[in-house]
Amino acid sequence: MPHRRYSILVDVGQYEYAELFEEYGYSGNGPSWAEYIHAVLIAHDPVLLDHLETDEEGDTYLAYAASSAAVDRFMQVTRPR
Repeated sequence: MPHRRYSILVDVGQYEYAELFEEYGYSGNGPSWAEYIHAVLIAHDPVLLDHLETDEEGDTYLAYAASSAAVDRFMQVTRPR
């Protein structure tokens, strides 16, 4: 499908952020990361949300994008500097 040409897959279970997420009332699983990433995108590049589809469950966060530019922008906005 053209709107799912690229994907960003993160196995969030491998990260040691469980205590931080729990401190703020989240479980630290895929849906928790999706909420966090959505908030970051709303704050820094809300238009990017129109170019992404997400699918998260368990310890997995997955985003689909139609272009490499959308993937690049996603990485710029969400990765720590």
